[in-house]
Amino acid sequence: MKCRQDHLFEAPAIQYNQVDDFISSMFLFLILLNMKLHTYITTACIVGIFSLTAYAQHPLSDVSPNPMLSTQHSPEDQRLNNLSLSPITALCDSSYTWVWNDSSSSWGLSSKELYIYNTQNQIAETTFLDWTGTDWVLWRRQFNIYNTHNQTDSILMVEWANQTWNNLGLTVYIYDANDQVVNIVKKAWKNGAWENTAQYTYTYDSNNDRVKYLVQFWNNGAWENSSQEFYTYNTDHTIADLVHQAWTTGLWENLWRMTYTYDLNLNLTDIQQEGWQNTSWEILGHTVYTYDPNNNRTNTHDSLWDGTSWQPMKRTTEAYDTNNNRTNYLQETRSNSTWINDFELHWVYDANDVEKILVYTNWDQSGSSIQYADSTLYFYHLINGIPEKQQAQGFRLYPNPFSTQTMLLFDQEQHNSRIRVFDEMGREVENQSFSGRHFILNRDRLPSGNYFIQVTDNHGGRMAKQITIR
Repeated sequence: MKCRQDHLFEAPAIQYNQVDDFISSMFLFLILLNMKLHTYITTACIVGIFSLTAYAQHPLSDVSPNPMLSTQHSPEDQRLNNLSLSPITALCDSSYTWVWNDSSSSWGLSSKELYIYNTQNQIAETTFLDWTGTDWVLWRRQFNIYNTHNQTDSILMVEWANQTWNNLGLTVYIYDANDQVVNIVKKAWKNGAWENTAQYTYTYDSNNDRVKYLVQFWNNGAWENSSQEFYTYNTDHTIADLVHQAWTTGLWENLWRMTYTYDLNLNLTDIQQEGWQNTSWEILGHTVYTYDPNNNRTNTHDSLWDGTSWQPMKRTTEAYDTNNNRTNYLQETRSNSTWINDFELHWVYDANDVEKILVYTNWDQSGSSIQYADSTLYFYHLINGIPEKQQAQGFRLYPNPFSTQTMLLFDQEQHNSRIRVFDEMGREVENQSFSGRHFILNRDRLPSGNYFIQVTDNHGGRMAKQITIR
């Protein structure tokens, strides 16, 4: 079971019994990290315990609500009374992240996120704080507003500066009569007013499958085309292929397309990528997926077509426990006919199958030494159930902020989701199609600053968060 984090917001203070839970979890954490990094982190553990205990005694009560936002809860939709309840659900109250310092061979407390929920058990507010070494410093807050159908109506991001909260970004959602999102508009706060930056328009067929996706940017008071995608589906509503076009000199031009293959259990088994060359499609590469008898994905293999044969490029291996919880994820890249470590994730769960610890390790180009590592510990509380309609699946960014790369961790398997990254001016700086549970976003040559990342699944579902490169 994942610690539920549909959207982002500030949480109640940690209770004393959670500190006890923290101590027992950290012993597991010590064992795990000693195995992975061959080092002891007792000092970091003690620092973490004192930090959490201090917070339990002194909650963040001196932070006043954002004066620029008036939050009102919509009346409960009567339709929810007819919805069945899910099993026990874990609602995440807070998360704490440690970062590995290679020079000192120790772990250091880095950041935390605190969550507050509304009466429908949806995250209404998230507060982000950084650890200076002696104190917690406010960084950002995200406010999520919902409509009467419990859908995200808008997301407001504010930033702490000069002892006050300042508007940063706003995302507004519009839905059709079938509760499908048809338009998303992003705005940036400039010179005391909201200014459009980007908009995304979705079109659906009679089966509510998304058939078109249009991206436009705001320029000189008008929307300008950027890119569009067209989708076709199999009779079981799994996506069959996708065609991506770019707006160039006033015309739409083909760029690439993907074709999808599934097994009898509707597991995605192959994606073939093709590029548009002159007047026809040419094969570029493909990804092959394999699964265990429980339909858990165990391996992926990425290959490029060199004109005569397939050349292996990347592979992943995933492991699960007896409850089908993913416990390990390893990605390797091919270099000089040898597979070398790229990055690895390791999860630890509690007795309720709730994720408690996540450890991320990134190797250097040789695959032999650790370049970066961090670990996150989650605190949560359990509820008996929430309406299934409200259990929107999302993703987490890990780490955020980041300097070299960050990972998107999805609650559910993605099939041909579109990942786009935009800068604060609304310009698209990254655009990739993705299938799987984990996606690595590399900084490459992107300058430091704030960016918006949007993930759209193959049925038009949308997820959006803000990231920061330092």
